[in-house]
Amino acid sequence: MNELKSALQRRVAAQLIAHLRDNDFAAGDRVNEGECARVLGVSRTPVRSALQYLVSEKILEAKRNKGFFVIRIPDAADRILSEADEDEDELYDKILADLLTGRLPKTTSLDRIRKHFGVERQAVAAAIRRLNREGLVQPAAGRGWTFVDVDARALVAGLQLRLMIEPQMIMLPEFEFRSGHFDQLYEEHLRLEAMESLDEEWPNAFEQDVLFHETLGRCSNNDFVLEVIQRQNIIRRITEYVGFMGHQRLRESIGEHIEVIEALRVDDREWAAAVLRRHLKRAMAHYDAHLHGDIDDLGAGRGRSDRQS
Repeated sequence: MNELKSALQRRVAAQLIAHLRDNDFAAGDRVNEGECARVLGVSRTPVRSALQYLVSEKILEAKRNKGFFVIRIPDAADRILSEADEDEDELYDKILADLLTGRLPKTTSLDRIRKHFGVERQAVAAAIRRLNREGLVQPAAGRGWTFVDVDARALVAGLQLRLMIEPQMIMLPEFEFRSGHFDQLYEEHLRLEAMESLDEEWPNAFEQDVLFHETLGRCSNNDFVLEVIQRQNIIRRITEYVGFMGHQRLRESIGEHIEVIEALRVDDREWAAAVLRRHLKRAMAHYDAHLHGDIDDLGAGRGRSDRQS
């Protein structure tokens, strides 16, 4: 059986199946290699590998001197695509980990990352696009990419800045709590708080944390305050996303968010500000105590599950 040996090949195979399904291909229809390469925006080489794989899966039939023909349209695309997504997530985490541990320079190129990890250029490009969307890399002057300047010092300094700004903004006359903006956020926090394990919820839990602080920032009606919070969330993303907050502290953090929302719902701004101040101080203490060790663990190759407590 032909095997898909790369994330690109798996993704192309999944996209091919989706292409056949979305365009109403039926058993007996011919599949043109060149047309598939054009539609999917890749070269013929990964398309050819994907087509041969689909032949081995008895999805397509290869006829000598005639090309490829549909045998059946399967439900296997989700499985193949999920494998490709897992590879992309793994590369994303590896890039962040090697940036934090100094194995990747702050300014680098796609080719350097490709050689560093031994993966295809397309896979690196996809990871960089994701990092760029999240504000973690920017095009460098001339060529290449520059990562945001982030280390343990930057994260703690950012928390100090947020401690000065976020609790105080709740007390400003311009602050306007918009309950409807927090309804879904509140329900999701309650769901996370009730979960026995947060292993599978890590990315979502972080996104909910980001959304909580940015929604509070929007209630300040001050674009400068919101800009500070959003900038600090970019710096936090590059560290917290790879798992520096232990489960116990994460659960406490979720509970503190809930307490702030409940205080604001009854217009107890003073208590909301006090809880938010305590929340940020606890986060700062946690990072002060654990961040350097967590980075050392990351450099030693210990994974997120090994570091969490």
